[in-house]
Amino acid sequence: MKEPITIQHLDEATADRIEEQAVQRGVDKEPVVLRLNQQAIELEKKKAELLKYRDLDSLAGTWSKEEADEFDRAIASLRTIDEDFWRLKI
Repeated sequence: MKEPITIQHLDEATADRIEEQAVQRGVDKEPVVLRLNQQAIELEKKKAELLKYRDLDSLAGTWSKEEADEFDRAIASLRTIDEDFWRLKI
């Protein structure tokens, strides 16, 4: 088991909230603080996972002109509309 941790200089609002939760649950302040810390750690983990895959901003603007042109050439045939395919067949 790890050594106990003492939290010094806790702001009054936080200390009051911990006290309120302890009274509401009928427990000491220590389990409240432990639970809040565990929740905060889990929230930070989830937040870190979300930020990793949030969007593709890090890729925007990373192609050179030559790479973009090559990509456009590679998908040029996909831009052609097959009129027969889109005609309504009844």
